[in-house]
Amino acid sequence: MALEYSKDLYGKTFDQAYVRISQIRTRQDVLQTEEGTEKIIVGECIIQIFPDQATREAGGDTMEEQTQHSTFDKTSTDNFYSQAYTYLKTLDEFAGATDVIDAAEQP
Repeated sequence: MALEYSKDLYGKTFDQAYVRISQIRTRQDVLQTEEGTEKIIVGECIIQIFPDQATREAGGDTMEEQTQHSTFDKTSTDNFYSQAYTYLKTLDEFAGATDVIDAAEQP
């Protein structure tokens, strides 16, 4: 899975910027609430942004790399990568991004 969206960078618009989460590092943490404590999963997502999918598939360089942090639902049927992509689409930068299939994931 990956995302595609329009990104302005270096004074240029990349209409098919390709966003791929290359790695997720997780740790268990404790959240204090009024009801008590709750164990949660916190993740650090390493995000690579390419000019387009073809550049990524050809082994080209990223335009930008980012780190985003998210909390994961350990009871969800979606894996952490799916949850992370869903989270990214809630951020202003990735608003309007669409899901695309990462060629590396195809059989």
